[in-house]
Formats: sequence, C-alpha cells, structure tokens
Amino acid sequence: MTDPVDAHSVASAALRSPNLRRVQADPELIALDMLADRHDELGRARTDTVNRLHRLLLELLPGGAKKFLSAMEARKLGLTMARQAIEHRGSAGS
Repeated sequence: MTDPVDAHSVASAALRSPNLRRVQADPELIALDMLADRHDELGRARTDTVNRLHRLLLELLPGGAKKFLSAMEARKLGLTMARQAIEHRGSAGS
C-alpha cells in the first residue's frame, strides 16, 4: 500500500469478494509485534531520559558535559557534583 487511496481500493475489492478466505492471526507474530512495539517505546524513553540528563548537566556545569556519556560516566559525574555541592554548602556555613 502506497497511499490511502490504494488501501481503500483493496478494502473495497475485498468486501465485494464472496469467496475471500479469512486469515487467522498468528499468536507468535502478535507476540513479536508487541515486543517490537515495546522495544520502540523503550528506545524513545531512553532518548527522553538522555536528553533530560543532558539539559540538566548544561544547567549545572559550566559548558555542560560531553555529549555522549556512558551510564558509568554519568554516575561518576553525578557523584562528583553531589560531593562538590556538599563541600560548598559546608564551606559556606563556616
């Protein structure tokens, strides 16, 4: 199908065909389709999370952080920033 007009033509022809055989849904294909949809959702969620983290790092660090951080690098950076915030808070109170 290349466009809605083609889809409509095929559907109209199918409705007028009395001997058209019904297709049974294959449970394995349905499961694969669900898995593919979930994979896409997880990919979008990961991208959203990475973009949110990048925006936060741009706000918190002068010049931001490098664009492609591994999970371990992001964790280390977060711990370093937390440690610096605690030290800053401690020295500001002295």
